[in-house]
Amino acid sequence: MFKSHKRLQVGLATGYDMTGLCADVYMVWWMDKFVHKLNQLNIKLDVNVRFKDDLNLMTKALPLGTRYDPNNKELHYTNPSLKCFANFSSQSEKEIYESENPEVITFYVLSQIANDIDTMISFTYDVPSNYEPKMVPILDLNVYLNQDGYIMHEFYEKPTNNHFVILASSALSFKVKRTVFTQECLRRLRNTSLRLGPDIANKYLSQYMLKLKDSGYSQKFRAEVIKRSKNAFNLQIENDSNGIRPLFRDKIRIVQDQKEKGVGAVDWWNKAYYKDPKNKRYSTILFVPPTPGGKLAKQMQKREAELNANSDTRIKVVETGGSRLKHILVQNNPYPSLPCLKQLCPFCKETLVSVPAVNSAELGSAKLSCRTPSVGYTVSCMECKKNGTPALYIGETGRTAVTRGGEHIRAILKKNPQNPMSKHLTKAHPNQNHVRFEFGLTQHFRDPLSRQADEALRIASSSKKLVVLNSKSEFNKAPIARVQIEN
Repeated sequence: MFKSHKRLQVGLATGYDMTGLCADVYMVWWMDKFVHKLNQLNIKLDVNVRFKDDLNLMTKALPLGTRYDPNNKELHYTNPSLKCFANFSSQSEKEIYESENPEVITFYVLSQIANDIDTMISFTYDVPSNYEPKMVPILDLNVYLNQDGYIMHEFYEKPTNNHFVILASSALSFKVKRTVFTQECLRRLRNTSLRLGPDIANKYLSQYMLKLKDSGYSQKFRAEVIKRSKNAFNLQIENDSNGIRPLFRDKIRIVQDQKEKGVGAVDWWNKAYYKDPKNKRYSTILFVPPTPGGKLAKQMQKREAELNANSDTRIKVVETGGSRLKHILVQNNPYPSLPCLKQLCPFCKETLVSVPAVNSAELGSAKLSCRTPSVGYTVSCMECKKNGTPALYIGETGRTAVTRGGEHIRAILKKNPQNPMSKHLTKAHPNQNHVRFEFGLTQHFRDPLSRQADEALRIASSSKKLVVLNSKSEFNKAPIARVQIEN
C-alpha cells in the first residue's frame, strides 16, 4: 500500500531466503554465459569475483575505438580520428568515446556485452577514474591498482554515514559498547592493505576515535578500544603467519569453519572454551537486567563463582541491553482503534456465556484492545463471585485476545470437557443455566518468556481463598526463582 494505492510485487519478495537462493542459481548460469561470451570475443579477465549480482572485474583496456555490435555479437574497431566514427547511438555514448578514457570505454563495452545476455537483468558500471582519488568503492573498501601492479584496498564509508556512534549515555552495557567499537576498529585495520603501512590504518582509526569523542566517550575508554583492536589484529596476523587461520578466508575455508563450529553455533556462550579448553565451560546462561556500571551483573557473577567454585555446573551471567527507543516510540499494532467485528469476542461484547470485564486499572482492559497480540488475561465465574467463593482462570496467549477468547466461548457453548470453564460448569453448576464468565485483559508483553513467566507468577501468587481453574499440569512447571541482592 502506497498513498492509498495497492501495488502488487511480481516475483519473490525482497529479503525472503528463497529470493537469495534463486538469485544465486540464476547468477551462476548468467556468469557462465558471460565468461563464455568474453572468451569468444578474446577478452581475458584478470580478476573475476562475484558477490550476488555485483561483479568485480579487472582486464586490460580495450583500444579506444572498440565497439560492440549487438546484432552480429561481435567487436568492431574503428579509428577514432575517422569521420565515420562519429555515428553514435546516443548522446551518452558520444560523451563516453569523446572522453578517450580507456577505463570508461572498456567497461562501457563490457556492460553492453553483459546486458546482451539476458533481458531480465541490466548492468551499470563503475571505474576508479570516476572518483578522486582514483579508487572505486566496493562495499566498505576503496580498491585501486598501485604503480607496482598490486591491487590495494583501504577502508571506506559513505560520506552520508552518521557522525555519531552509540552514545555513551545509552542503556547498553559497558562490555557491549567496548566490543562493538573494538570490532569496528578491527574492521578498519583489516580493510587496509598491509603494504600501505600503519600510517594509513591509523588515519582511519583516528577518524573513528573522533566519532567516539563526539559521542561522549572518555580518552581512557578510547585508548582501551584502540589497544584491544590492535592486539586482536596482531594476533590475527600471527595466526596467518603460523598457518593457523588465514587473515582473509575464501569460500571453501568459510564453509569449513562453519562446519567445525558444530555445537558452538548453539552453545555460543562457551565460544572461549571451544577455542581453548583451559577456559571455563558453562552449563547454561542467565540474563540479568542492566544496571549502572553493570553492578547487578558483577555481583551475581561474583556470587555464582562462590557458590559453584567446586562444581562442574557453572552459570554464565550476561547483562542484557536496556529498552530500545523503537520499543518505546514504535507502535507494533497500528490498528488498535478499529472496531472489533467478531461476534464471539468476550473481551468487548456480551455473549450468551460471557461479559467483558469492567474497565479497571487492575485488569488493564481500559488500555488494551481485544485485537492486541501477546497478552495475559483472566476469566472469572460471576456466579461463584456472587457466592463469595471466586473462581478464576489465569491465561496467556501469543495470538490476539479476540482469537483466544473466541476459542473459549465456542468450547463453553459446545460443553467441551477439555476446556477449564466448561469443566467448571459441569462440576460447580451442573443444574444451573445462564452462568456467565467475565473476561478481562491484564497486560501486553513483548516476548513469550515474559508472558509465560507472568502467568506462572499470577498462578503461584493467587490467594488461597481463590479457586484456580487452571489444570494441574500448569502447576508442574519449573518455579520462578527470585533473587535479591543487598548492598
